[in-house]
Amino acid sequence: MIRKVVTLQVVLFFVLLCLVFGSTVSANSVTKNDEGIIQDGRTLVPLRAIFETLGASVEWKGATQTIVATRGNDKIVLVVGSRTTNVNGKSVLIDVPATIFNGRTFVPLRFVSEALGADVQWDSNKLLATIESNNKVMEVYASSVMTKGTTSIVYRNNQMGFLFLLNKQVADLLVAKQSNFVDDYQGQRIVESVSFYYKDKTHLRKDVWSLEISKYTANEWNNFYREGMAFSLVNTQDGWVFAILQPGEHPYMFDGYNVNHREAKQFVDTHYKLVDAIEKTIKVY
Repeated sequence: MIRKVVTLQVVLFFVLLCLVFGSTVSANSVTKNDEGIIQDGRTLVPLRAIFETLGASVEWKGATQTIVATRGNDKIVLVVGSRTTNVNGKSVLIDVPATIFNGRTFVPLRFVSEALGADVQWDSNKLLATIESNNKVMEVYASSVMTKGTTSIVYRNNQMGFLFLLNKQVADLLVAKQSNFVDDYQGQRIVESVSFYYKDKTHLRKDVWSLEISKYTANEWNNFYREGMAFSLVNTQDGWVFAILQPGEHPYMFDGYNVNHREAKQFVDTHYKLVDAIEKTIKVY
């Protein structure tokens, strides 16, 4: 009887180990990448990073700008600038040709499924592609959107669950900082927020922020914050309010500079372009 009890305890111990470490391995097996691009409505992903993560070897032939990828018996051949690819000896036409951005080769997301038989899921709300093959998973987040020659940067905050698109020229003037503060009304909960500061300090005597995106509970918003300098952006079904909070001196926050001054005008223009981008393109998740 004692032997049976001990045996049962050993079995239960190993089952527990499998549950604990098994879930850890599963969680750690997801590789994340934030180099995805959306170009004229099509999602492009970095070829080498994805293929190598999914177990393929990638060879670059610079003289002919050809990529050769192999995995087991699979062989994929692409030429930069050409829509015609070769997968295991068969010609496959892709939506847009392989393209080089910042020294990396990008291919349409759907081609990854066609070439490697991978399961591909696209989340349009998060701008997130999930690619799975041979028990390996890769998550590729879009970091920029290109439309008719204009590049927008994706500002993403997974902690608060939002993103929006901002013209790259405007984005280059700003820096985002994750922050939080104690809720003045409740005095208990920490309110999550992201503040946008101006990079250029030439005409500013201190760190000056343009605005802040904060996340409140519906009660916090209704009972306190909606009467202040904030305005709501999105009300979620699960009871959260995303809002913009602006500084009290908005938009005249330029320490001794008249608003018509050239440098001050740039800050004002940046502020309003930031507000406009957030209002028009913000998504929460």
